[in-house]
Amino acid sequence: MPGTTDVQLLRYGYDTDVLTHTMQANFADDVATKLTALDAQRTKALKRPSVYVQNNSMNIPITTVTTASFNFEGWDTHGLWNIGTPTRLVIPTSAEAGLYWVQARVSSTFGGTPWTQGEITIRKNGGNTLRTKYIGNPYRMNVEGIVWLGAAADYVDMAVYHEGGGSSSCDVSLRAQKICEN
Repeated sequence: MPGTTDVQLLRYGYDTDVLTHTMQANFADDVATKLTALDAQRTKALKRPSVYVQNNSMNIPITTVTTASFNFEGWDTHGLWNIGTPTRLVIPTSAEAGLYWVQARVSSTFGGTPWTQGEITIRKNGGNTLRTKYIGNPYRMNVEGIVWLGAAADYVDMAVYHEGGGSSSCDVSLRAQKICEN
């Protein structure tokens, strides 16, 4: 009389049973089913959503909070960025929801008077989520952190603010990588 393992539910024959083709086929089918399920989990883990967008000539006016707009896509594995809404990375479906590592960067290419201070903010659904303030001559600004994007249509964008100098042409970029499932 064949048995079944407790945890994996693999069918097997006892050492006193006559080994038959059916018993071997059942065991092989059960193992193949488990391996297929594990392979699907591995594939899903390796194909998490990831995106990188930038604009290498964005004008940032002085003393104005400016939402960054992107015109170049480095990569986008799951359609998080859309040229129709160039300021946002949007979670298109609940399947992409989860914890994301998000990074925003600004590099000023100004040739005039340097900034005296600057701020860079990652915003979730329009609210302030992660912010870094730089005092002095902030040629490069960076902010990064973990953001929970838990529903379809959740989004992140970035805002830049500076004082001192004048309007500046900047290189702005935004990256996001899903790091954990729901």
